[in-house]
Amino acid sequence: MVNPFYKNLRLRTFAAVMLLNFFVILLISIFFQQRSLSFFEREFAATLYEQAKGSGQRVDNGWQSIYQATVHASFDARLQAMMQEDEIAHSREIAERLRAYKKENPLIDRISLYDPSTHLLIRSDEYQAVQQLDDRGDAWAACIAEQSGRTPLLARDLLGASPKKIYLYNKALRSSDGTFLAWLTVTCSERSLYYEYLAALDQGNRNLACLYTQEGSLLTGSFPGKEAALQQLANKIRENPDGQARLMV
Repeated sequence: MVNPFYKNLRLRTFAAVMLLNFFVILLISIFFQQRSLSFFEREFAATLYEQAKGSGQRVDNGWQSIYQATVHASFDARLQAMMQEDEIAHSREIAERLRAYKKENPLIDRISLYDPSTHLLIRSDEYQAVQQLDDRGDAWAACIAEQSGRTPLLARDLLGASPKKIYLYNKALRSSDGTFLAWLTVTCSERSLYYEYLAALDQGNRNLACLYTQEGSLLTGSFPGKEAALQQLANKIRENPDGQARLMV
């Protein structure tokens, strides 16, 4: 007959060994699970980073194309001649020429010529292409003059029927002898830029897409009810302007 003491000892030893094996297996499982999660997280982050980088390059190319269109139009000898001869008499032809430039680039929302001395506005719109501005003209001239270089200016559209944000490039149209004739302004709708380049990255609660300046100012995006996340993202951008960052929201 087996001594109960030895029988209980064997049972305790067996239970201890099984429990130890269970904890070892559990620790190994947790270790490999964490490594797997970390691997997939890194790969997912790398994929998102590459997508964002590609979209950023496309946005930059889009802005370059608008800038080039602005420069090209500002050196149009026919536009210069018509504005110098009689801008009112040639206003319809000028508007047609601006529309032709607009059609060359799908990102362009509007091209306009504004003469501050006469308050005459000629734009590429089909409706009310020629207008005589009042106080809005001074506000528009002050706004567009803030843009310089190759960086577009984000501003409020002062000429549209409904309020919206626009990006714009502005160049002086001059005669052959350098005399100032008018401001030539090319605009792109903020929403058009978003839907053209960033909307594809936006997948609801999984992926959110936006465009910031290097200083952390929001340019465009879709973040309904995500104000706290916006501020955290802005802080991360200021802290990590050239790389990736982890953000818990």
